[in-house]
Amino acid sequence: MKTARDLSRDEVRGILAQTMSLRNKALLVIGFNTGFRISEILSLTIADVFTGRVVRTHVTVAAKNMKNKKARTIKLNSDAVKVLTTHCKQMIKNGAALTAPLFPSSQMDRKPNADGVISRVAKSLSRFQVHHILKTLADLAGVDSTGVSSHSFRKTFAKAIYIASGKDLTKVQYALGHSSITITIKYLMFAISELDNLVDGLSYE
Repeated sequence: MKTARDLSRDEVRGILAQTMSLRNKALLVIGFNTGFRISEILSLTIADVFTGRVVRTHVTVAAKNMKNKKARTIKLNSDAVKVLTTHCKQMIKNGAALTAPLFPSSQMDRKPNADGVISRVAKSLSRFQVHHILKTLADLAGVDSTGVSSHSFRKTFAKAIYIASGKDLTKVQYALGHSSITITIKYLMFAISELDNLVDGLSYE
């Protein structure tokens, strides 16, 4: 996580352009546009974002699934609503229940019911699977995948909010749900190359 880097707007666009899977596209759009941690994203069910007819305007991750054990709600922008509408309707059409994982793995879990009968139930993608998906798409898009990981979703969101808010650290802190602004600052640390460019640009002559 310490080596994860944010992605530029062009890099995100390039990666999305390589995404043929509807599930994966929905996953990426949610990742880049909500700032939730990957474990929080993977805890979502269809019902968390879809009423059965329409996509909700906001998504809330329950306190039990949050790192700090405090529920957090984020608005779903137009990109997220569009892809989630298609994704959720397709899943329901294919027989998924509203309680099913929003981003299911092709693998299934085996769980006993109240009578002890073992049944196969859908399970969510793993963090490792998401990492592999993102790295593979980055390579296909010609994006340097060094430092690209599932944590890049959150880092990219943080930098985007920072720039869009006019570099307001307090707003970024709130958007990420950080308890301390010091943590937020760490998310926005400049790369050494960026600092070098800033120094090169200094001139008093």
